[in-house]
Amino acid sequence: MAIRGHPHGGTPLFAGSPDKTMEPKPTVSLCMIVRNEEHSLPGCLESVKGLVDEIVIVDTGSTDQTAKVARSHGARVIPFTWTDDFSAARNESLRHAQGDWIFYLDADERLIRAGVEDCLRAAAAIPGVDARSVLIKNRLSEAEDDFNITSNIRLFRRIPGIRFEGEVHERVELFLARRGACVTPAPFRIDHLGYAGGESVLKDKLRRNLALSLRRCAEAPDDAYALHYLGQTLLLLDRKEESRDALERALHTNDLPRYLHCIILDLLACIDLSEGRFDEAIARAESSLSMTPRQSSARLTIGLARYQQRDFAAALPHLRHAYQFLRLPPESRPTELSQDYSFVQPADILKALAVCHAETGKYATAIPLFRRYLDARGEDGDILRQIGICHLNEGDYWNAFQYLRRAETMGVPRPHLAVPMAYCALQLQDFPIARQILDDAVRPEDAAMRQKIEQILDDLQKHREDARRAKPSISLCMIVKNEESHLAGCLESVRSSVDEIVIVDTGSADRTVEIARSFGADVYPFPWRNDFAAARNEGLAHARGDWVLYLDADERLNDMGDPDCLHTACAAPGIDAYSVPIVNHKGGRERGEFHVGYAIRLFRRYPGIRFTGRVHERTDAFLEKAGASVARSRFLIEHLGYDVERSGIEAKYRRNLELLREQLQEDPGDTHTLYHVGITLLGLERERESREVFEALLSRGGLPPQLQAVCLNMVSFFLLNEREYAGALRAACDSLAAVPRQNTAKVLAGLAHSRLGEFERAFPFLFEAFQYTDLPPEKRLTDLHHEDTVPRGELLKALATCCAETGKCRQAIVFFARCIEEGMRDADIFRSLGLCRLNTQDYAGAVESLTHAKALGADPVGLLLPLAFACFCTGDFQRSRDCFLESRETTPDACRIAMKLLEAMARSPEYAPFFPETWRWKNALVRQASPEDVKALAAAMAAGGHAAPAPAPATLRRNGLSAGSPPTEITRTKKT
Repeated sequence: MAIRGHPHGGTPLFAGSPDKTMEPKPTVSLCMIVRNEEHSLPGCLESVKGLVDEIVIVDTGSTDQTAKVARSHGARVIPFTWTDDFSAARNESLRHAQGDWIFYLDADERLIRAGVEDCLRAAAAIPGVDARSVLIKNRLSEAEDDFNITSNIRLFRRIPGIRFEGEVHERVELFLARRGACVTPAPFRIDHLGYAGGESVLKDKLRRNLALSLRRCAEAPDDAYALHYLGQTLLLLDRKEESRDALERALHTNDLPRYLHCIILDLLACIDLSEGRFDEAIARAESSLSMTPRQSSARLTIGLARYQQRDFAAALPHLRHAYQFLRLPPESRPTELSQDYSFVQPADILKALAVCHAETGKYATAIPLFRRYLDARGEDGDILRQIGICHLNEGDYWNAFQYLRRAETMGVPRPHLAVPMAYCALQLQDFPIARQILDDAVRPEDAAMRQKIEQILDDLQKHREDARRAKPSISLCMIVKNEESHLAGCLESVRSSVDEIVIVDTGSADRTVEIARSFGADVYPFPWRNDFAAARNEGLAHARGDWVLYLDADERLNDMGDPDCLHTACAAPGIDAYSVPIVNHKGGRERGEFHVGYAIRLFRRYPGIRFTGRVHERTDAFLEKAGASVARSRFLIEHLGYDVERSGIEAKYRRNLELLREQLQEDPGDTHTLYHVGITLLGLERERESREVFEALLSRGGLPPQLQAVCLNMVSFFLLNEREYAGALRAACDSLAAVPRQNTAKVLAGLAHSRLGEFERAFPFLFEAFQYTDLPPEKRLTDLHHEDTVPRGELLKALATCCAETGKCRQAIVFFARCIEEGMRDADIFRSLGLCRLNTQDYAGAVESLTHAKALGADPVGLLLPLAFACFCTGDFQRSRDCFLESRETTPDACRIAMKLLEAMARSPEYAPFFPETWRWKNALVRQASPEDVKALAAAMAAGGHAAPAPAPATLRRNGLSAGSPPTEITRTKKT
């Protein structure tokens, strides 16, 4: 399915501009306090090598080689007597620092540049910003996924008088808040390894911090920050009652900041949860969530409390949100809290999430989650049992039995497993094993369980005679013509699974018949008469098996690891036919592009059973009239017929269309035939006629839900291509209402929302559709006989656009990068990726991506000015000037951006040699600029020693649309 006509090209516009006080390439001082850190310090200092202009280290009494290690890295080491006050030691380092900006680390921390090479100076060079809040990844053990994240200010201007406050958990936040400082997130992170050193190391640190926190709280009993840290430390030491007391006192202090209020509520809710007060935990967490919805901790607490209360449906969305949050890389976790984590292990959250899915009937989703839990924690008998039960509920009896047997080897008592194991054995027709399991089991006292066992015993007795019979025989029936290139592969895939092969040849002139007979097939010639059903029925006339499987030569049976899958399916009691997933490969199996349809391909050979339909023939009508029971098969059929030249596919479509029209002459009202006419016309790119067919079908009314949903999806598809987005959305939503369990309508609804500019609404539809494409064919659960989707790359691009348009630049970067991995290398994607990287202060990455976009022919409008800004921030002044002069945008937004960039250039001593030539653009800019921008530029030029610009004219021209601008955030696209 190809969706065309995106009005925005998937590319967001920029908003915002550089501030008036940009100071490129400021100097940065690294300030540290250390004591006996000879082992940790080298790794820390290596991580900042080349990124700071001086290193100031305050040593509080080392007795090892710490000072020597520090000096070997060029540090100035200042001895300092420890006074049980971290702020005092930090402030001593500030007293000796000389840089424009201060960056501070501990020895057990490492700076992670996150793709920005000169990250500290780049972060410090942003105009108007006084400090940067840095994400800190706290490793809790050696396990890769065992960490939590916090954030605090680690990079800040060396403002006169700036001081750390607090004997422990010292901070400059209070000083900066009193000054009204501008604080923004940094484009890098810190990895903290201090908690990964083992339980004893962590306890020692906590006990030290506890003593300092107690002293601080004694001195300032109403200090909410100190009480919060005291409560958190006590909680980590498992002194919950004392922790609760401190946190409650913090909660009732005056002027409590909102973010701290939420953190305290989350900690108290965590204590309530651990002590079994689930209602109290939920109440506190919901209160926190109402104040700060963009967080994970409160959602996790609610989810776990509801889980403990066995309200699995209510727990599920909260646990899903928390688990997805924890799976994101630290820098991509969406939160507004400086401490957003839980004291619960990720594996335990995974287990709770899996149980909730299983308990609410979402067995296919629960199974991979349980498996992931086993990967994290190792074999667990109860989890193996639950996986087995999920497989059983999915009708996968073979896998269910294997997991239940593994659970027994892990110590789960046989009585807990007897009923499901015996039931699986019964379904697999292994009656002796079923009898043995039940005989060995200890009969439970529970009446319901005893009743289940008696029912199984009755079923065993009922099927005893059937078990003595031979396996049901299976006939493979095919029709072929000139299939020598495909036939051998088809027959090889199925030869050991069927009892006879019946091939009807409609006039082959190549080696087809010879190949068929080499596989032991019975070949029957049959004159072709433009009727596939007639040829199929000829095969049925010669078949002798109890069951019939039919394939085409360009198809392959995939037994999914069970060589006897066909006989197993045919032996299942109460089933008369199987709807088989047909995986239609596009461009060969190795490319991994496919869509999945479903058709009845295996059925009992009822007396008189017939195919109907000159083309797209089927036995569905006969089976429905016979009241046959149809199940979904565990095996697949892989179809390679689309892996041919376009001309070959068009020839098939033209042949099919002719046959469909002949069929309509015989039965004008056949909805099945009309549906295929519409699909065939679409394949021939006759979209207007195809749309008319589907609209005519819908106008009839009374369609089965599945056919109604497919027709609505096709209409939605046409409306999308014709840019009738509201209508496309209505059709997709109507389709979902008719058949909720499907994927195609979710894709269409997501695309329609995005093209209406409703990106927040579009994202969940598109993300769920993208997850669907990650599933293997047998796990793609749907109630439609035909599912289609846009290529993965297009879905990724749409997801990335939604993230970019809603300001989630870091998530957008991940999706745009995956677009490129999928082979999508168009200019739009690189341009959008560059703008997102610019928004996240990844200036080097922005230059790289925007340069790619330029090389691929991207429209220079909205590209050259951002590229000029990114080059300027990376110190490539020559190229910044060239891009600036090459840009000819004169819209108001572009003018504002250019004036701000020109202002930054004027203030930069390093840019001074390039400024006169750059300033030649002044006339066009000044005529458009606002008086405020002209005044700001004049001040910047005076500061840089350049002649001031002429005053702005009294009347300003303010025409044109927004052309986009550099930093600092992506905004929604403006509409005309």
